Amino acid sequence: MNINKQNIAIAELCGRTDHTLSSEDDDFRECPSYTSDLNAMHDAEATLQWIQTDAYLDALARIVDPHHGYRMNLTFAIAVATAAQRAEAFLHTMGKWEDGE
Repeated sequence: MNINKQNIAIAELCGRTDHTLSSEDDDFRECPSYTSDLNAMHDAEATLQWIQTDAYLDALARIVDPHHGYRMNLTFAIAVATAAQRAEAFLHTMGKWEDGE
């Protein structure tokens, strides 16, 4: 899933419908760059329901530590996860991740 599709999908999941990646429209609002901005991802994470947090953390753990136990401290690895890693985990949690691209 390419970066633009990830950013648009997350924006839509967060309830933003006033975005576009094209400046052809005179009244456009730039889509947040969830894949590169930790502040934007924090806003997205805040939309998760309590029941979704375990699934999100599981997805994030698989992304930051794909070899299950390679890292000495998984908690630290999750805490310092990049915006891109968090975006992927968010989309997996919400069932919107598309393989390929």
